[in-house]
Amino acid sequence: MHAGHFIAHGGGNGVFIVDDPCPNVHPQCPYCNTYLHGNLVPYTTYMLDHYGRAAVETLQQMKKQPRKMTIDEWYEIEKRYVEELDALQYHESAAFSGVHF
Repeated sequence: MHAGHFIAHGGGNGVFIVDDPCPNVHPQCPYCNTYLHGNLVPYTTYMLDHYGRAAVETLQQMKKQPRKMTIDEWYEIEKRYVEELDALQYHESAAFSGVHF
């Protein structure tokens, strides 16, 4: 699985993290993400169906606006994702705790 970005970080605003109402990153297969350059037609359809036009337009506007983040903001982001990763690893280990191969 890859982290497929709906709005690529290639030009303009390189970093923005949005969870509500519409995240910019979703799981995407390596083929679509790499060889089809994000497979944007079905990705756009998915985004519109799940989040609506206003949320998608918000993401598109955010790309055009420069964003400077403080070190504290970066640390908060890191902390959040470390906590999420720890929770996923905990649930994964709990799910396999009685399974013997």
